[in-house]
Amino acid sequence: MYTPFGELPDRFLSSGMSIDEADEYLRARSSRRSFLRGAALLGGAAVVGPTLWQQPGWSQAAPPGSPRLAFGNDPTTTMNVSWSTPAPVANPRLSYGIASSAGTTVAADTRTVGGLKPVATNYHHVRLTGLAPGTTYRYRVAHDGASVDGLSFTTARRGDHPFTFTAFGDQGITTAAADNTALIAGIDPAFNLVAGDVAYADGIGTGLVVDLVQFDPTRWDDWFAETAVAQRRSPWMPAMGNHDMEPGMGLHGYGGHYARLALPTNGFNEVVYAFRYGNVGVVAADANDISEEIPSAQLYTNGRQTPWIDATLAAFRADPTIDFLVVYFHHCAYCTMTSHGSDGGVRSKWVPLFDRHHVDLVINGHNHGYERTHPVRANAPTAEAPVGATVRSDQLGTTYICAGGGGRAPDDFGSQAFISHGPVAYQLKADAELEPSAWSSVRRPINSFIRADVRPPDADGLATMAITTISSKGTTIDQVTLRRARVRNAAATSTVGGAQPATGAVEAADLNRAASRHPASGHPAASGTGRTSGGTLAATGGHLDRLAPIGGLAGTLAAGGVAGLTALRRRAAALEADSPSDVPR
Repeated sequence: MYTPFGELPDRFLSSGMSIDEADEYLRARSSRRSFLRGAALLGGAAVVGPTLWQQPGWSQAAPPGSPRLAFGNDPTTTMNVSWSTPAPVANPRLSYGIASSAGTTVAADTRTVGGLKPVATNYHHVRLTGLAPGTTYRYRVAHDGASVDGLSFTTARRGDHPFTFTAFGDQGITTAAADNTALIAGIDPAFNLVAGDVAYADGIGTGLVVDLVQFDPTRWDDWFAETAVAQRRSPWMPAMGNHDMEPGMGLHGYGGHYARLALPTNGFNEVVYAFRYGNVGVVAADANDISEEIPSAQLYTNGRQTPWIDATLAAFRADPTIDFLVVYFHHCAYCTMTSHGSDGGVRSKWVPLFDRHHVDLVINGHNHGYERTHPVRANAPTAEAPVGATVRSDQLGTTYICAGGGGRAPDDFGSQAFISHGPVAYQLKADAELEPSAWSSVRRPINSFIRADVRPPDADGLATMAITTISSKGTTIDQVTLRRARVRNAAATSTVGGAQPATGAVEAADLNRAASRHPASGHPAASGTGRTSGGTLAATGGHLDRLAPIGGLAGTLAAGGVAGLTALRRRAAALEADSPSDVPR
């Protein structure tokens, strides 16, 4: 089979060759001279991964397209701005200021991406630093001959404040996807989390060479255009999914992701990162690294990601000004859908970390629909949490949400839940491990997203995260409220993912910063008045004393007493002892 990256024998399509193996084969078999000659035949558009674009010195009248935002390492003082043009342009740049966009001008870093089709799109990025917290900036993206103005973003405030964020996975380009985007744009959240499988440029998603037959990188441009109405004002923060591994895009198939997006650089690669917003610590993880269902990229980090997550969660949890911990990634920890179910790698390697660090909320995609668990510790529910319940997450454990209804056609739910411990091609196979699903609370085969309204501790010292699940038609399909008591005796504040209220801007240590990124320096600006997220807390009908205890913990747990909590801890310890894990303690 001919590819823009070299001749690949047809036998490899049926051999299960991985993207990495194909990349190594093509690099070994092709000299640089023959590779460049092949690229020239395609108009210079075919490249193995992202490349820096050299300005050719001409202007282009087509206006900048799809302006979009993402956080840098510290949401209080940084913002990454990206946009696209259909061809090379002269002098791509961003101008920004408080009173108007005519303040400071910064040159863009421009990248290109290859693919099966010659893709001339140029992706422009500016990383702004030194911004004032809680301040609205006006910005304009431009190149010689064209510009787009009238844009704005707001940096995060320092200290405790209410805010709203949204989240989903598996969006693609569909009517339901456009409906979700329009609803999110109307909410105008502080940020939106995307739990992988973003644009579906790779229509198969195995991470193998066979994916070449359904690979269309132009779908990314369509997705950027469809979501620009929301992304131009609220930062969207994608995680990696299996459909985001793209054949021919360099090692692991991640090159296109690196070129199109500008994300925080405080992880050990460009798709695993963390940030802090208000009283919430957020971690974006890459479950391609540990998936047992789709193992083509398994252990591509050489085991480094899991300890990084462990250390990052520990730092967040040690900070007395951080109440909630949110982790999001693609493959599900707990799901009863027949398409993918639960991933054995996530269960064995990461769930124990979430228990250890008392993570409040885990958001996944992969399965196309909506499912929420009861609070879970050590792979078992600790209490029932029906629609409208209020859960003390500090006492009862983690709530897991499959939010894979971002836009793709919904999947079916099975009569039995299963855990994948081997390759499973989008359906339940005989080698999967069946399990009871007592942890499942709410299941809906519907396109949707979640809205989380976060409030700092009240007079009783309890912080609140009210989660409402909204269908693509705008109807409410689920509500649950997480509450947590603020820990006031921690020794120090975290230095992960953002500035701290007491000490000012503290940017996270950059672990193995990717050398290909070139941040553009911004300039400090005077502080101003920031945006306050709209909306009110969702009404909830349940309380801890109404939750039905599970597993013989009796009424003392539901009452939240010391005896109930002690019993819960004993049972959790016993269950964890029965669930061996290779995660270092």
